[in-house]
Amino acid sequence: MAAIYDGLLRLLCPHVLGRKSGRLHVFCYQFGGSSNSGLRRKEWATGVASPWRKLSQVKLRAEAWHTEPRSVRQTCVDEIEFDADAQPGDDPQKGQ
Repeated sequence: MAAIYDGLLRLLCPHVLGRKSGRLHVFCYQFGGSSNSGLRRKEWATGVASPWRKLSQVKLRAEAWHTEPRSVRQTCVDEIEFDADAQPGDDPQKGQ
């Protein structure tokens, strides 16, 4: 997906979708676009609601998937509805 954050275009792949405190949230991997701090090899973006990055002009794109291994368990989403990294038989509520 593509989105604007802090006035800059971000290219993202959503990995975890669900809710935190009842509000919709997404945990994304930023693979391209711009960043004020520079795009590092492993840069995970958190998004959609305060206190995380608020994305605007979000558009879905039909392109190749981009990812990197996650080294720590995400805490952006409490009630997971979809986890791209989940394996068959995993409990999505336990995270990665």
